[in-house]
Amino acid sequence: MIAGGPGTLNVYWALGPATPGLDLGLGFGCSLYLGPASLQSLYLGGLEPIASLPAPVLQPFTTSLAFHIPFDPTLAGTIVTTQVLVTGVPGGIPTMGGGVQVTNALQLLLGY
Repeated sequence: MIAGGPGTLNVYWALGPATPGLDLGLGFGCSLYLGPASLQSLYLGGLEPIASLPAPVLQPFTTSLAFHIPFDPTLAGTIVTTQVLVTGVPGGIPTMGGGVQVTNALQLLLGY
């Protein structure tokens, strides 16, 4: 649940399994579960975030996103991990860029 009102949902992804968690130094147990090397290379390649959308004012809420994955047998068995960083949340963890919240990660196995 995102607490404190509207913000922007930024969906990030990385190739490979979820990591044990890298403390982001924000307090409140906020951790990065995406592989840092993959995340950095995707970011530098302009592929991060994979999606951004506004969070509704009414809380709690659910949302869903659909992504096209090409029918390519070589992708079978590929592990992708996703995580959401919510920015601009009035009740979020205070940072220089405004309030933020971080979700847990979701690990996906393609092709099965």
